[in-house]
Amino acid sequence: MLEILRIAPLSSIQDAGRGGWRSLGVPQSGPLDAWSHAVANVLVGNVPDAAALEIGSGRTQIRFAHAAVIALAGARTPVQAGGMSLPLWRPIAVAAGTLLAIDSPLLGARSYLAVAGGFSSEIVLGSRSALMRGEGFPSLLRRGDALPYEPTASLRFPALQVATSPERPRVAPWWADGEPLLDLECQAGLRVIEGSHLHLLQDRRALYTQAFELSPQANRMAAPLRGQRLEIANAGSLISEPVVPGTVQLPPDGLPLILLAEAQTVGGYARIAHVASIDLARLAQRRPGSVIRFEPISIAAAQRLWLWRRERLMRLRIAALARLQRKQ
Repeated sequence: MLEILRIAPLSSIQDAGRGGWRSLGVPQSGPLDAWSHAVANVLVGNVPDAAALEIGSGRTQIRFAHAAVIALAGARTPVQAGGMSLPLWRPIAVAAGTLLAIDSPLLGARSYLAVAGGFSSEIVLGSRSALMRGEGFPSLLRRGDALPYEPTASLRFPALQVATSPERPRVAPWWADGEPLLDLECQAGLRVIEGSHLHLLQDRRALYTQAFELSPQANRMAAPLRGQRLEIANAGSLISEPVVPGTVQLPPDGLPLILLAEAQTVGGYARIAHVASIDLARLAQRRPGSVIRFEPISIAAAQRLWLWRRERLMRLRIAALARLQRKQ
């Protein structure tokens, strides 16, 4: 059991999300940064889409009632246990009673905590993923919550000795280099595929030539942007059509809105672009006030990048399992 003593805002349990229910109006949910979520999971021997913690920006304290093997990935975040600083992107064995303190990120916005065996929380419509809004679904995490996990799962890994003291976690000597894909210093633009309504913009170049700023109102549903308005023609004649995470909509105020994991399933605003799937992780790690620039990419190039990342994850999973199962 994992006990939550303090939790950052917008923190939740997330697996791969609820596939197959969008036709009934159920948001997909799932992690905002699918890359860090998956890497944290494979580092502890889980399948990439196992349930893990998505931890928002803020201080978090959790206690492990049983021994576990864990991994943290995502934002560059200070983590301590018993006064010992713990690294990111590698497996760590913690003993029963370990108190883990996760501070606000130094760079990035979200961290992911995976535990060997995954969390066995409630399943609704085939997923353990929380929804910010939605009666009957798992909700955001709160102080006092207790999350069950299988403590014996960590015993499958002879290469990582079981920790015997809550003050002295055991850290694996190997790690994954997952941070470069996140662009935590916000240097790169977000690559976008041309949307079906881009031609309605009075100046199509403006989407790519001007900078926007991520609004403080960003949450798990959408990332509103601030900046110079984009002018569009005939917006009032559009009808509601399906939208998905990554869709860039243009509301009447002329400021782009990027839909995220918990977005609605249909929308009537102009769809001017779609963020390439590989760059949604970069967007998830941007803080309010971050500069957002768009760069054009073709569908074929976006698909190649997605396949490249998927292959890299599979190679990492194979290597991680080999290391974890290696006898001393």
